[in-house]
Amino acid sequence: MAKKINSATPGPDVVLIGAGIMGATLGVLLKELKPELTIEIFERLSIAGSESSDAWNNAVPATRPFAN
Repeated sequence: MAKKINSATPGPDVVLIGAGIMGATLGVLLKELKPELTIEIFERLSIAGSESSDAWNNAVPATRPFAN
């Protein structure tokens, strides 16, 4: 059964799931455009952007199409 949300407690204006490169960038851009926004970001890792910016995940093996 769905939990009823108390309307007296304001929630965030924006909720971002994932603090990778795209999520973190979107959060920063939204704050630059509308500083009054409240933003909540949920990330399963301990450091924002750590998975998508890791060297292993950015490596392009020679077997990939279009890799030089």
